[in-house]
Amino acid sequence: MGLVIFEVPYTADGLPSSAKPMPPDEVGISLGELAWASVTLGQPGRSSVFSGPDAAMGLDWRLCMVLCSLVPAAGGGMLVMSDAFRQSDANEKGAVSYVLGGVSARLFAEHAFGAEALVHYDAYLRSRSITPKGSRPDFIGLSAVGETLIVEAKGRSATARPDLMNAAMRRAAKGRAGRHAGAIAWGHASHWTSTGQWRAAMRFAPPDASGEAPSQPVDRDVLRSCYYRPIVDAMRIRGAVKDPADLPAAWTSTHFAEMDIEISMRASRFRAYGGVDKLATGYWLSNLLGREPGWQMFTRDSPSAYVGSDGIAVRLGPSWRQRFAIPS
Repeated sequence: MGLVIFEVPYTADGLPSSAKPMPPDEVGISLGELAWASVTLGQPGRSSVFSGPDAAMGLDWRLCMVLCSLVPAAGGGMLVMSDAFRQSDANEKGAVSYVLGGVSARLFAEHAFGAEALVHYDAYLRSRSITPKGSRPDFIGLSAVGETLIVEAKGRSATARPDLMNAAMRRAAKGRAGRHAGAIAWGHASHWTSTGQWRAAMRFAPPDASGEAPSQPVDRDVLRSCYYRPIVDAMRIRGAVKDPADLPAAWTSTHFAEMDIEISMRASRFRAYGGVDKLATGYWLSNLLGREPGWQMFTRDSPSAYVGSDGIAVRLGPSWRQRFAIPS
C-alpha cells in the first residue's frame, strides 16, 4: 500500500464475497499508486504504435494523460478534473477518458482482488495466436488467489448512466460465458460528478452458476508475459541503474528522465521477461526497503512511491510532487 492522500468515491453493485474488504463508499490511493496503475495498464496489442523502440513512449503517454487530467481538490482529499481536461474538445476528452477508465479498473482490481495482472483482452488473444473478433471485453486478469477477472471498462467525461453500466456488465458477462466460466466479471466506469470530482462505478455480473469448466482456461504464462514484457521493454530502452546495496530481494530500477519517474521491478521477473541479469536496484528503493522488514510495505513513508501486488514499484520525481503539493 502507499500512503493515502486521495479518496476516490465508488459504487459497487453485486460485489462478490471473495473480494477483499474495502472501506464503504470510497478507497484511499496515493499519487504513487495512481502512477503505478497508469504505467502497468499496457496497450491493446503488441503491434501497437508504442512497440519496439517506442515502447517507453507509450508508458509516458498514459502517465502524462492521467496525471495532467487530475488535480487535488481545494483543501485536498479528493481528485478533481483539471483545467486541461475541462478545456479539451470532445475527441480529446474521449481519448483521455478511455485511458482513465482502464486506470480506474486497474486500481479497483488491485484493491478488491489484489490483482497480480490485468491486461487488454486483445493483447492476450494475439499472444495466443488468436485473432480478436466479435464482441469481447476490455481486460482479463488474475486475482491474488488465481481467480480469472473479466472487465469491461468505460471512461466517461460526465456521469455514469445506469444503462451504460448495465451494458458494460452484460458485455463482461458475455465475455465470461463458456470460454472463462466461473470468472468474476464486471462493468467498470471512470466518471465525474457535476462538480468535477473523479469517481468510479462497478456493476458485477451475478456469479456463474453453470457449473461448467471453462472451455478456454486462462494461460497464465501468456497473460503474465503480456503484462510484464511491455514494461520490461520500456525499462530496457531507457537503461537501468546498478546499485550494489544489500537488499532482502534484488530489484531492477530504471529512470525515465523525460517524465521524472523511476520504475522498479523484482529482478527475477525482469530477467524472466527479457531483462539483463546483472542489473540491480536504484538507491531510492534501497533506502525505502531498509525501513521495513518486508518489501510490500515500504511505501508507508512515501506518498509518491508505490509497490503493487505485481512486484512493480513506481516513484514520482520532485516535479510531480510539487504539482500535487506532496512532501518528499
